[in-house]
Amino acid sequence: MNFSKFSWANYRTNYAYANKVANRMTNRKNGLGTRVGKFRWGDVVTFISFAILTQQDKFPESFPVEYIYLISAAIFVIAEILYFWKQAPRPKWTKLSWGLGIGAFCWTLIPFIVTLCEDPATREWDQALIASSLSIIMWLMVAFASFKLRQVKRRSAEQIWLMRRNINRDRIYY
Repeated sequence: MNFSKFSWANYRTNYAYANKVANRMTNRKNGLGTRVGKFRWGDVVTFISFAILTQQDKFPESFPVEYIYLISAAIFVIAEILYFWKQAPRPKWTKLSWGLGIGAFCWTLIPFIVTLCEDPATREWDQALIASSLSIIMWLMVAFASFKLRQVKRRSAEQIWLMRRNINRDRIYY
């Protein structure tokens, strides 16, 4: 180590920088730009969606199972929208399409996995097929989010091209 360049001013500067980084680390964010450890409305609504899906025995017998699946899927889509409501268009549609895609993929597979884990005598494949087919709504939302993402990318590329063209045009005349 080179101790010849040590000074109290240098120490205070570096300490202030280290303190600033440490304070930033206590309020760190995850990759999605949200605070770690804080509950948001999207988390609460997602929990409600999965609680409805897993607590089907709490509903009366006369209530159709298909409606429970449909309500849970709709609440999950609302939760995904709440997560990314106030973001810029490009990250919003990118994260929304990925989040809904993963949710739709899980929604397609989980009913079959749950049915396989049940007792072989009481398995009902028709209910698993109905629950899995309700993921079509989520796949349509994924297609819409992907379309919007493509549209935003195309518009931003067009804007960048126009800005560069204007810069080059102004450069010619000066």
